[in-house]
Amino acid sequence: MELRLADNASLEIVYKIQETCNIDCSYCYMYNVGNTLFKSVPPSSPLDVVESVANFICDAFEDWNPSRVSLIIHGGEPMLMPAHQFAARMELIGAVLDRRLTPDQRDRVEFSIQTNGTLVTEAWIALLARWKILVGITVDGREAVHDRRRVDKKGRGSYQATIRGLELLRTAAREGRISKPGGLCVIDPTASGGETYDHLVNDLGFDNINFLFPFMNWSNYAEEDVEGASRFLLDALDRWMKGRAAGQTVHVRVFTDALRAMHGFGRGVYQRTPGQRIELGHQVTIVESDGTIMPEESLRPTFEHRFADLHVASDRARDIVSDPRFGDLVRADLTRSTECAGCVLIDVCESGHALGRVGMRFVMDGDFSRKSVYCGAYAGLFAGLAHFMSQSGVGVEDILTGERRHVFAA
Repeated sequence: MELRLADNASLEIVYKIQETCNIDCSYCYMYNVGNTLFKSVPPSSPLDVVESVANFICDAFEDWNPSRVSLIIHGGEPMLMPAHQFAARMELIGAVLDRRLTPDQRDRVEFSIQTNGTLVTEAWIALLARWKILVGITVDGREAVHDRRRVDKKGRGSYQATIRGLELLRTAAREGRISKPGGLCVIDPTASGGETYDHLVNDLGFDNINFLFPFMNWSNYAEEDVEGASRFLLDALDRWMKGRAAGQTVHVRVFTDALRAMHGFGRGVYQRTPGQRIELGHQVTIVESDGTIMPEESLRPTFEHRFADLHVASDRARDIVSDPRFGDLVRADLTRSTECAGCVLIDVCESGHALGRVGMRFVMDGDFSRKSVYCGAYAGLFAGLAHFMSQSGVGVEDILTGERRHVFAA
């Protein structure tokens, strides 16, 4: 199965500009599930790597014609980096892009940042405004739910500090200095999805959010957590559908991804051509603080030993597609599990490809041969959305219009 990038494939670079974090989330797949990579890379990305990342973006425009390039500033916690150091890095990135790209190409590069919100200051907001950086902030629900797992290094809850940061961001958005922040919520299997949805939307004012399943695969599978996460998502879906029926416009990425799959849009990731060639319409590249190119974090506890040697200073985005290690991951994600044979949703769900991470199909000694651990949740989501769309008269385009897709990951 040959892989290539489509002529206008979009590129998403998740740049770990700061590998350390000021809180200690119990579910974090960077620090608390066996991933040790953060111990061997610099805490902050040095300037030479920053310049290489900028040139990596420009090289992509030389190699093909990306419809969009998204540079997601990630961590750890990016705002642990002093604001003046971050400013120097953004100035360097901007200078390289301005020198090497045409105005049209430059307009297709967007910046976003994912933060826990506890370190937001006016100095940081000035930088977000200066570089038109979209913001995603992680809030896992009401204070008791959020603080159950998102604690600082002394075990104290982080909710109040997160809300203080959110209020600064919301004020800046109301004043027109930055775009309205998006919200990210990692599902707590013991919490109420409806109550969490209400808190995020009605109490905190988010109109663009995403729910992430806690990462599990078939080797660390906990049935009660899978069932709890499924209940959470379907409860949140119920509140979203009721809000939609009442005229409320809230974009929830996992719901819109499901709608895209149901209506044949998929995730815009690939299409098959004659001869079993796969053309990728979107490529996600993870760049560590030292410039190393790696697979996404949820794969690392079982998979990181298989990757090495690719670097933004020496390799281009097109090289990643041709690298057999990364190619194997793409092929695994696009290969349907034999467990799914006969399922009426197979052409929509594609063994979890439409909604989940390929790591959620991992099983020891079988790699990614199984269906997603969240198969039941996906089935319930598709069924719920199908019922809503048939009864409400709301068009899928109406729901997708205006969605901002800058919220990435916890």
